[in-house]
Amino acid sequence: MSDTEATPVPENTSTTPTPENRATSPGNTANTPVPENTSTPPTPENTATTPVLENTPTPENRATSPTPGNTANTPVPQNTSTPPTTPALENKELKEEENVRATLDSKTEDNIRDTKDDQLTIPQVEIPEPESVLLSADSSTLSEISSMADETGQPLNMKWTYGFNARLPVLNLNDGKRRGTVVYASSHVAVIYDHLKHKQTILEGHMNKISAICCNGDRRWLVTADSGPQCCIIVWDTFTGIPVQTLFDVVEEGGSINSVTISWDAKYVAAITQANRSKLQIWDWTASCEPVASVELNSHYRGQGKLRFHEVDNHLMTSNSDSQVIFYSWVKGEVKFDAPVLNDSTFKKSIGLFVTTLFQMPPKDLVLTATSTGLVAVWSTPRAIQRKGILRSYRRRPMKLVQLSSKALTSLAQTAEGLIVCGDVTGQVKFYDSNLSLLYWLDNVKLGAISSISFDICDDHILGIADTNHSYPDDATIERFRFACATFTVSTYTGQLINYEPNGLKVTNMLCECHSALDIIAASPNKPLLCIGSKAGMLKVVDYNDKQATVTRMLPKNDAIHSLTFNHDSSLIGVGLSSGTTHILNAITLTTEATFQLSQQVISKMKFSHNSKYMATTDLGFSVTVFQAIEHENGNKEWRCIGRYKSHYDVINDMVFGVDEETDTCRLMTVGNDRNLVEYDLEGAESVLQNIRLRSIHRIEQSALPLSLEWMPPVMTESFLITSNSQYKMRLYNSTTKMCRYTYLAPTFGTPISKIKVVPALEGEDPSKDRLLCYATDTKIGVQMLPLDGSPHRSVAIIGHASGLSQIECSFDGKYIFAAGGNSSSVHMWSINRSALKSAALLGGEGLEPFYGLLTGGKEGALIKEIENFFYYAQIKSQGENTRDVREASDFIDLEQLPFVMRALGFYPSEQEIEDMLNEVKFKNYVKTSKYVNKINLPDFIKLYINHRPAFGLSIEELASAFQTLRSTAEGQTVNRNYFLHVLQQLGEHLTHEELAECLYSLLGKEIVEKIETYNSVELLDNEATTDITDPAHVMPDDISLKYFVTHLLGLDVNRRGDSV
Repeated sequence: MSDTEATPVPENTSTTPTPENRATSPGNTANTPVPENTSTPPTPENTATTPVLENTPTPENRATSPTPGNTANTPVPQNTSTPPTTPALENKELKEEENVRATLDSKTEDNIRDTKDDQLTIPQVEIPEPESVLLSADSSTLSEISSMADETGQPLNMKWTYGFNARLPVLNLNDGKRRGTVVYASSHVAVIYDHLKHKQTILEGHMNKISAICCNGDRRWLVTADSGPQCCIIVWDTFTGIPVQTLFDVVEEGGSINSVTISWDAKYVAAITQANRSKLQIWDWTASCEPVASVELNSHYRGQGKLRFHEVDNHLMTSNSDSQVIFYSWVKGEVKFDAPVLNDSTFKKSIGLFVTTLFQMPPKDLVLTATSTGLVAVWSTPRAIQRKGILRSYRRRPMKLVQLSSKALTSLAQTAEGLIVCGDVTGQVKFYDSNLSLLYWLDNVKLGAISSISFDICDDHILGIADTNHSYPDDATIERFRFACATFTVSTYTGQLINYEPNGLKVTNMLCECHSALDIIAASPNKPLLCIGSKAGMLKVVDYNDKQATVTRMLPKNDAIHSLTFNHDSSLIGVGLSSGTTHILNAITLTTEATFQLSQQVISKMKFSHNSKYMATTDLGFSVTVFQAIEHENGNKEWRCIGRYKSHYDVINDMVFGVDEETDTCRLMTVGNDRNLVEYDLEGAESVLQNIRLRSIHRIEQSALPLSLEWMPPVMTESFLITSNSQYKMRLYNSTTKMCRYTYLAPTFGTPISKIKVVPALEGEDPSKDRLLCYATDTKIGVQMLPLDGSPHRSVAIIGHASGLSQIECSFDGKYIFAAGGNSSSVHMWSINRSALKSAALLGGEGLEPFYGLLTGGKEGALIKEIENFFYYAQIKSQGENTRDVREASDFIDLEQLPFVMRALGFYPSEQEIEDMLNEVKFKNYVKTSKYVNKINLPDFIKLYINHRPAFGLSIEELASAFQTLRSTAEGQTVNRNYFLHVLQQLGEHLTHEELAECLYSLLGKEIVEKIETYNSVELLDNEATTDITDPAHVMPDDISLKYFVTHLLGLDVNRRGDSV
């Protein structure tokens, strides 16, 4: 690679396609604008002439992407996955249109010649003008589209997000019309926030947490990227909020997108991805979804990020990691890069870590890199290249170091006039001229560590255009010139976002959020209030109707908040801390009303009773503590602890208060990983102070873990408790007897449902009809229609937090759902569209139609035929297989045949599961008729089979894990045969010797017969025992290995790992 190689300057051309004459691909029915590297944006007066590229653009004539004024004739893209085609295709289309017109003209002339009178029929050709939202859009379009989005037909619609990702830049969108508008990332969505109107437009499209965000020069085109499974890059139109292009498969599975950038004129998008090796890819995103150039970086260049285009030359880029800056040049698909060395020995000075890098505006041909020691490294073109007159080479060498701050620099930006702006870890923002001489600094704003600085692109700060009554401050030069620069926004790593207007030194606080994870929330039961807590100790109450914070309090940082709850009238808030401290706060002022230190473990959950007479907490020490409000004669209330009980021997997953329907007293229950449902005697605890007692303990699961617990709303004739478990099931238990009455297949979205909440009924609606249940998995939230039936069409789910969900809550009026992310500094708010949910359920069909899709082969598949055959064979068996009497076919089978049909279908339930199924059918109508049901018909049997069978079968990995559990009890890599048989006969559901023999005969029948025949053909010695010859256990080896257990005993293919059996 020669040092004289440099990026060629774009040549003047008269064939460069303009946005007005660019066509689209067949799949993309609308004409997406293709921003070109034009020296001046086309105007209505010059759209007929293709603009000419300047060889050396200046800041005043920098290339810009199409603006609303010059793009009025380009329609909205409909299929964002397919980009517009090249101009060659459009020329073809234009020729076809000319041919059509020529043909029509010739036909018209023929008609005129052949007509003998004055009556002529001349064909009229009307070519409709395409209507475009995308290119006729202006600053008001986004508001109109946002209003239209409020009426979307989706069951769940994101309405607001609290908090933002303070580690990513916040971009200023003010172009003179969109004042006070910024865009930032919040978990897996981007948010366009209009501060003056206090309105958010939420851009949804990513499946993972957004890892990079940037805008082009005129701030119209926004690019976002995420990192995780199926990560992608999306290009958005900020005028409309529409995604115009999505780039998939940009990195192999398991990789990530480190950084993404878009050129100043919006023609190219580039990204650095990280898999086994770092890779730079460049897309001409308006022409193709395939990269036009790419290059793999050496393995020691890992961690490259902060990718940035040259502001006037799209063929130059730079990126940096903590220890290496790389400069790139690409021409005709070939990428070259230079990675010069700069370390502490280069200038005999400590460099620190590289923060970010940018190109200086022309005529300067320098590159600046900020470091964590307050230095700026200046990179220049080698002299050998300069002497040849080559401009803007990718070959760079460190020229000098300039100390701009005594503290670590955290941000580096540049104004349209070429001023260099840096922010440091102390919150200082300083302005320098192109020679890095200090001009101005902010001294009237207290900020945290600066994350990003972004400027308006309007020119109202230019003194020749601005109002003569301006109030710009003086700069720091001897001449004391007016320091006139554009208004800018500053974001900090501590969650602050301000707008600074130099004209008058006006500072506006746009956002003040918490930079740490917002993972604890609580919703008021009677007011539009949401309490948000963080591990950093921040406690904030917001009014979600007005989207404003009402009160905020900072608790000690070394005492993280782990649980929150409102009381019944929203006058009190309970707060549980990591130190085991419990606070009861005034909900209006957040002042402390009571404090208890009764545990040394984290307070994991808190709940008030329906009348606020009791409050209960759980901690990670598996204990439950109950508090009672004691009312004195003067009307004051005092909170006292009335008992503490270590009621579980594993983690407590959920806790719920309820009301006894007969006595109207409070009931408290907890459920944990020990599979126990525990109820507490609250009334007995009042009579014996400091001594809470247990009313009952019921083991409600055999192998699954109960993950959540709620009271079922009155949609059924009985009072039920509803739980979700780790095996994708929802179960209903009678609230009095704790008997499992119903089991349903839960929504299956990646992971089991870990949290459930009953959505309150709408005001004025019947509380026993049209009720909903909201739920959360690891990353998704959803709503489920009640009552349950196992149909997948009565439920819907969307991504709640890509980085993990920690808690969900419902508004008191049943209109909204809130979700907090586990390690995300944001809380999302969704509205519930009940009509859309009902429509989705109706589209699923009635009766068995929604369930056929859950069976292999569907309605006409072999499995449904097999079910029918076994069902009717069970009738034959119950009537006697060898009888000669006339058989009576019916639509029912006896309940005693139910287990045999289930086993015949490959589902082998335990004795407890059989009892649950029989009870589900037997007591189905008992409350209404006081009679047992002894038969089941085919449709009910199919539903019962689908709801009770394992959701995903039994995987070989699960079998290996079960064997590992046995092996961990024994010694070595195998399990002794006698110990194995002992476990099967003595632990869990016991097997008798005859039952065990029957099972082994079924599995090893051929081997047993062969061994018996071998013994019969051999003469036994007098002292040789003959009693074990026919014992099937005698065929098994003394030590059972995993391979023998899986492949020999069970007969499974060990190579089919991950398959269900």
